[in-house]
Amino acid sequence: MTTRQSYKNVKTALKQHLEIVVELVDMLVGDIRTVIFDAVLDEYIEPDVRFILNQGIIEGSNFPPVLSDDPGTGDPDDPTLDIIIPSVPTLGEGFLAVFVLLTLILGLRAIRLRKNDGLT
Repeated sequence: MTTRQSYKNVKTALKQHLEIVVELVDMLVGDIRTVIFDAVLDEYIEPDVRFILNQGIIEGSNFPPVLSDDPGTGDPDDPTLDIIIPSVPTLGEGFLAVFVLLTLILGLRAIRLRKNDGLT
């Protein structure tokens, strides 16, 4: 069983110190559950922040709390390290449309000048 939750406003979560609780009911010994969170980082994250550490705590009525473990390392009970990759600025659709239009205008003008100069 996989549980997916999406929390898209990290700014609010950070300001409110939110604890996100996922209730996994009726688990038997040996059951496996995967919980995945998708988050979109916004301008609240400082530019020099390069990673985020995440760690969950699993609690139950019949066992002591257990820390989640990063499966990508060999260390037991270590937090998961998420690397932040800065986004690359892209051209908006409006700018792209103006660029194409200007390119066409300049291209047509160059063709007209060539014809007037007798080069074509």
